[in-house]
Amino acid sequence: MRGTWRMLLIFLCCMHSVPLTAQSATDAIGFWKTEDPKERFVTSIMVVYAYDDLLYGRIIVSYAEDDGRLLETWHHPQQRIETIGSRVHLLSTDIIWGLRRDGSRWKQGHVLDIRTGKRYGCDIWVEDDRLVLRGRLGPFGVRQIFLRATAQDMPVGIPFPSPDSFIPSPPEP
Repeated sequence: MRGTWRMLLIFLCCMHSVPLTAQSATDAIGFWKTEDPKERFVTSIMVVYAYDDLLYGRIIVSYAEDDGRLLETWHHPQQRIETIGSRVHLLSTDIIWGLRRDGSRWKQGHVLDIRTGKRYGCDIWVEDDRLVLRGRLGPFGVRQIFLRATAQDMPVGIPFPSPDSFIPSPPEP
């Protein structure tokens, strides 16, 4: 009986010291999608990339939110962000920018709400192979979950671009 307790104690100590869902900060780099919560079709694909030790995110494919049909890709951006003064193209502008690595998370960055033009502070991390973006205003926050995108999520004939090919283009203040 004494040996059983010892083994249980060793097991619990080991489990406590090694997180089961450990992720590195680089796990956030890649391609992520949003889906319609009811119909499960893809509504956007975003690239998350690092540049000069900061993290950025940009939508590269936009689908209609009502039926999932392709609207545009980063090759030929058309939609403009009407809520900010410069009216930049949505698919040419980073909507997430300036996050700094802090262990397994990226912190102290900014996210643009394209519907309102407002900017919020944000943090990003990967949890259970999902990208979690927590936008915040003071002590309040909202989480947005992104799923890992696959080649099947991309429009036919368009491969993923290299995340290294992007240069930051955050919205002007």
